[in-house]
Amino acid sequence: MAKQRSKKGRLHQVHRWLQDRFPTPYETTLQIGSFKDFAGDCDRKGRKFVIRVSSQPVMEIMIDYLMHEYAHAMVWPLAKQEMREPDHPDDWGEAFAKLYRTYRDLGGELESDLY
Repeated sequence: MAKQRSKKGRLHQVHRWLQDRFPTPYETTLQIGSFKDFAGDCDRKGRKFVIRVSSQPVMEIMIDYLMHEYAHAMVWPLAKQEMREPDHPDDWGEAFAKLYRTYRDLGGELESDLY
């Protein structure tokens, strides 16, 4: 039986699973908190991606936000092109769909519990 974790603990667990299964060009870190103006974001700080996810009452929403932001880290342009790119280009949609399907439909929810 899976060990009970706090919402933050579970989100960090899913993040470790994402890092293992879906490497990004740069390292990712996760911050969870009460952010007033957004539910989640991904920002590149030098050679690192900082993913922030707002605390939500529903764990599944937090996981969806994490996958949304992690997909940005997967496809973020490595050159200084961010300002020319749309926020959600086609390759972002493909990355998000892959994460979502793997987590929800292909056993990732259970597999991530081991992280």
